[in-house]
Amino acid sequence: MQVIDWQVVVEKYGPLIWRTAYRLLGNPADAADCFQETFVSALEVSRRQRVRNFSALLVRLATARAVDRLRQRMRQPHASGDLANFTAVPSDNIGPFQ
Repeated sequence: MQVIDWQVVVEKYGPLIWRTAYRLLGNPADAADCFQETFVSALEVSRRQRVRNFSALLVRLATARAVDRLRQRMRQPHASGDLANFTAVPSDNIGPFQ
């Protein structure tokens, strides 16, 4: 069984993973969540199999988590309200039916 000092792993690869997550997400809060999820996922992977290249594994996991988060953003309705209800917006322009 592989013994891993996770403090050393986080110190060594943390800046790389942060840059990867932040570059893809552009939001510090989302990047922080992605950062944490990446290391939790790496821990789970390391329990199942031997990790030969932590850098590659962590970047791959960070990229996957960031893409998942971007997909979640696209699926969520906008917080600004329902933009599909155009009848609620007053206008002085004559519509095509008038």
